[in-house]
This record gives sequence, structure tokens and C-alpha cells, in this order.
Amino acid sequence: MAADGGSRAGSSWQARLPFYYGWVVVAAAFATNFISTGVMLWSLSVFVGPMTSELDGWRRSDLFGALALRSIITAIGVPFISRFLDRPRGAIVLMALSGVLETGVLVGVSRVNHPGEFVALFGVGGGIAGMAEAWGVSSAIVPKWFVRRRPRAMALSTMGTGAAALVMPLVVTGLIQSLGWRSTWVVLAGATFAIIVPLSLLMVRQPEDVGLHTDGATEAVAREARRTEDRSFTAGQAFRMPVTWLLVVVLFMTSLNTVGLPANIVPMFASRGFTAEGAALALTLYGLMSVIARFGWGILAERTHVRTSVVALTVYAASVMLLLILAGGNKPALMVLAAATGYAVGGMIVMGPLLWPTYLGRAHLGAINGFMYPITALASSMGPYVLSRIADSTGAYTAGLWLLLAAWLVAGVAMFMARPPAPATASPAPIPPAARH
Repeated sequence: MAADGGSRAGSSWQARLPFYYGWVVVAAAFATNFISTGVMLWSLSVFVGPMTSELDGWRRSDLFGALALRSIITAIGVPFISRFLDRPRGAIVLMALSGVLETGVLVGVSRVNHPGEFVALFGVGGGIAGMAEAWGVSSAIVPKWFVRRRPRAMALSTMGTGAAALVMPLVVTGLIQSLGWRSTWVVLAGATFAIIVPLSLLMVRQPEDVGLHTDGATEAVAREARRTEDRSFTAGQAFRMPVTWLLVVVLFMTSLNTVGLPANIVPMFASRGFTAEGAALALTLYGLMSVIARFGWGILAERTHVRTSVVALTVYAASVMLLLILAGGNKPALMVLAAATGYAVGGMIVMGPLLWPTYLGRAHLGAINGFMYPITALASSMGPYVLSRIADSTGAYTAGLWLLLAAWLVAGVAMFMARPPAPATASPAPIPPAARH
């Protein structure tokens, strides 16, 4: 493999760039994460008011129900197509198809008049398009380009989702005010096509496909690194390993928090005496710190094993949950805790995708991520509902926060127990160079 990759170094334009092409992959992942989550998630709430006001008989649940259906369809479909991300041109084909389908969905949404039409387009059509959206690039492609700098690369690529939370609601609000909600959907369709489809052409499965090595290393450094790296397990092998299921527990428990908390910050803070503006400011602080957290926790993961970093993160996050419970109506303290919550959740967003390549290698990340995705997607979709349902039943968020605190602690214990497989027990699975395909 080494010799082949080295001999091809001058045969690809990616290898002749003055910088490492892996950072191009990271930048493309950032941009596609930004537009896909910005349109699918963060912009939708801005459309609720204008659409329900103008269209007779529409309710908020019609829009958010379509979002839930979209997530379910995506979760069901991902395991069937994710293995294609491990093939030479899999990412290019899947991302391009996703961009084209999503563009058609958004154009169709701009013309809806009945809730059923929105559910069919945004829910069903969007769910199909979402099977190949940017999550695959961040979770399955970016880690294949980096080992030593993997935490930093993942931090940068996943920042697109956090940046979208800060930018997209404001941009979409301005567009709706000036163009109307129907034309705004068309603008978002154009932006989706203009970003995702061209960037899909830049996706390369792994550095070996273009005569490069992970982290941009020289041949000598790469040869030494291969003695301990690239020991990859197949999906079938991974499912038979107890450590895999400990990691599933970690991701399930933390996923309850990563969507459940931000989705409920505004009503939670409103229930503690905040004005609508004050609660919105708390959510903004959360989003800002969620973005900043990617760097902080990413740097820690580079300097320690990801196991140590995640255990530390869960202890920190559980402490924040406890302080949220004890803070009551203390508004200054709650504002600080909103930021602290963002720092915890943002950290897990970058830590989570690091678990699979660190423990199971990088050769089969597409297949492994695909089969695990429905589990974490289920937890993510449950989080907002469970937390809000507890609040409706008890009249407060206290019991829900205790539940989230317990989830962080369970995740921490599972992570502590998840000892990495010994190198001798791994099944070597070198990444094949493109010349063999």
C-alpha cells in the first residue's frame, strides 16, 4: 500500500497542492453541514409563524411532525446506503444525489397549501434525501483523512451545525420579511444546490486514493504510523465485541441531551421567569458556546485518549445539570449555565464521531456508522419529547433535568468501562489504494 501510494503522489492534483487535501474535505464538510442542518432544523422554526398564519387549518405540529417523520425515514434508510461511503466514489455520488433531491423538495415546499403536502415533501422526500446528507462526510469520510489531528478536523467539520444555529434563523427571518415565506424556500433550495452539489465533487474517500497519507505525513512517518494505526474491524466483527455496545450506551445516553436540551432551553427559561427575549438570548449563548466547545474539547482529545476526554466531559455535563436544578429562578446564574450547557453539548457533538474510528479503525466507518445511526437518532428524537412531556406532567423541568443528569453519569460509567481493544486482537484491514479499484 505504501509503495503504491507513494508512487502515485505526483499523479493527482490533490497531491500536488501546497497544503494537505484533507483540509479541503474538512471545509466541504463544514459547508455542507451548515446548509443541510441550517435548512432542515434551524430554519424550520422561523417558518412556523408565517406558514401557520397564512395557511388555513395549519398547526405547529404539522411542521414539526414532518420533521419527526423526516428523521425516522432517514434513520431507517441510512444502514442500507452507508456502506457506499466506504467505496471509492461513494461519497461523491451520495452527496450529489442528496443535494439534487433536497433542492427539489424545497422547491416543492414553496408551493404547498395543505399540511399533507408538506408532510409528503419535507417529511418523506426530505427523509429520503437526508439518508445521504452531510453527516456521512463528517462521520465517515473526515476521520479517514486524519489520525493524529482527527479531533481538530472533526471539531472544524462539525462546527457547521453550530454556525448554522447562529446564522440561519436571522438570515431566514430577514428573507421572509423581504420576500415572503414561499420565495424564501426557493432561495434555500438554490443555496442547497449551489453548495452541496459542487462540493460533493471534492469528496475523496481517503488519502490513499490520491497518493497521500493521513495527516499529510511523509512516507517514512506514515510507514511508522501504520504499525499501530489502520487496525480496523469490519461491522460484523464490531457487533460481536462488548466494547462496541458500551460505546452504543455512551452515544445513546448523550444523544438524549444533544437535542433534548437545546430544544427546551427557551420554554425552560420562560418557565423560570425569563421574557421571550431573555430566553432567546439564553439560547444564543448556548449556541455560541456550543461552537467554541468544538475547539476546547477537540484540543483535549488530541492530548489525551478520547476515553479520558469523554469521561471528563460527562462529569462536567452532569455537574452543569445539577447546577441547573439548584439555580431556581436566579437569572444571572441561569444565563451562565445556558452557556455552560452549550459547552457540554457542543463537546459531545465533536467527541461522539471520534469513538468509532478510535476504537474500531477507519476502514469500515461508513458501514459501522450507518448501522449505529438509527440508535443515536432514536435517542436524539426522544430527547425533546421526553423532556417536554415531563414538564407538561409535572409543571416544571426539574425531573427532566434529573433524568438528563443520570444519562450523563451512565454514559460516563460506560465510557470508563470501554477499554480500547488491544492491538494484538485487532483484525488488520489496510485501506486499499484507489489503483486496486
